[in-house]
Amino acid sequence: MGVETAAQLASRSGPHTALPVAAPLAPLLPVNGLERGLVHSVRGDAAMSLVYALVAEATAAGAWCAFVDMPHAGLRAAHEHGVALQRTVCVDTGRAPSSVGAVIGALVDGFDIVVVGSPACPPADARKVASRVKAQGAVLVVHGAAPSFAPDVEITGRARRWGFAVRATERTVEVESAGRRVHRPRRVTVLLPGPAGRVAPV
Repeated sequence: MGVETAAQLASRSGPHTALPVAAPLAPLLPVNGLERGLVHSVRGDAAMSLVYALVAEATAAGAWCAFVDMPHAGLRAAHEHGVALQRTVCVDTGRAPSSVGAVIGALVDGFDIVVVGSPACPPADARKVASRVKAQGAVLVVHGAAPSFAPDVEITGRARRWGFAVRATERTVEVESAGRRVHRPRRVTVLLPGPAGRVAPV
C-alpha cells in the first residue's frame, strides 16, 4: 500500500475535516479535533504532555507526524501517551532562521501533523508556512514561544496537582483554548497523564 501526502489525504477527506483527538480534549477545539489547514500553539508547564495527547489519536488512526527541532521530545513518553511511533519522525533543522521555514514548509507537503519547537524564523517565512499549511490541509502545532506565527488556536496547559503513590502517578492539568478560531475561551480539566499513562477525564 502506498503512502499518501497530507495534500492527498486532505483532498480525499475534504478541506475542513479534523484529525481526531482524545475525547477529554475534544471540547477545546472548534470542530472537536485538530482542524486541517490551521496553526495551533501549545504552551504552559504541561505543554509537552499536552502535545503528545493532542496528536496521539490521530497517529493511532493512521496520520503521520513529524517533530521538528524538539531534542527533548521523549519517544518513550510519546508512546506512553499513545503516539504511534511507527508513523512518527524527528527532524533537526539546525535552527538556522534561514532554513527553519523551508524545512517546515517541505514537511507539511507529506505529513498530516508537523510539531515544531519554538521556531525562530522571520515573520515573512512564518506567513509562507501558514499559507502552505492551509493549502496542503496539514496541521501545524507550535510548541513553546513562536512570536513570528499568528496561531489560529492557542492551547495552554497548566499543572494544578500531582497524585503520588510510590512515585508520581497522575497529574491534574487545567487546559484552556483561545484564538481566532475559538470564539470564546474554552476550558477543561484533565488527568495528564491519567492512571493508564494517557490523558483521562477527571
